[in-house]
Amino acid sequence: MTRRAIDWHHFAAANVSGRAVLIQTGWDHNWASDAYFEGHPFPTAKAAEYLRDQGALLVGIDSLNIDDTGDGERPVHSILLAAGIPIVEHLTRLDTLPVSGFRFTAAPPKYTRHGNIPRPRPRLARLRRQYDRGWRSRRRCASGGHVA
Repeated sequence: MTRRAIDWHHFAAANVSGRAVLIQTGWDHNWASDAYFEGHPFPTAKAAEYLRDQGALLVGIDSLNIDDTGDGERPVHSILLAAGIPIVEHLTRLDTLPVSGFRFTAAPPKYTRHGNIPRPRPRLARLRRQYDRGWRSRRRCASGGHVA
């Protein structure tokens, strides 16, 4: 396992059930540079399985891709999307979020004439209900990731 890999135990200390998991790696400091496209951090397949099994509602990361782009495989995308868990990539400034009292909202970009981009099912209503029930408290994971 490489140093860039974020394994499941980084999330074990946090209650991710019914929450959006926003992984702050600090990779966004490479935004708008060539360094952004190579050697980015990513969660492992075991981390994706753990987040799925623990009931995460959404997983986001502040790097290029939620999978390792070096091997051409996409286990994290496959595991999370098969479970109906939306993925948000290219997040920035997660370190500026307050510890609690914020609402995370994401909408897919509108693409036309791109046959390989799936159309996500709307999940905002479900996430908003979870937010209204108190899921907005946020804790740092042992890896420095955030659980919203």
